[in-house]
Amino acid sequence: MDLQSNPSAAPSVPDESSPKEELADGRYVVWRKLGSGAQAETLEGVDRKDGRPVAIKRFYVGHARSWKDVDLAEREARVLQSLN
Repeated sequence: MDLQSNPSAAPSVPDESSPKEELADGRYVVWRKLGSGAQAETLEGVDRKDGRPVAIKRFYVGHARSWKDVDLAEREARVLQSLN
């Protein structure tokens, strides 16, 4: 479902004074943090390429207890990427 056929699918966009973060050379704009855990946080944003809302999961390698944690995060990233 895209924003043109369903405008209500758009993420809630804060006003321009709200702090934003850009990722991947500006392709993604982060609007807010949705949640966090011991090793990662999930962010709400938008893909500037097509205007679609996205969920971004940021893994903190420094918080990993072992290489197995890093391996699991990499596998999760590959699975999530395949859902696109």
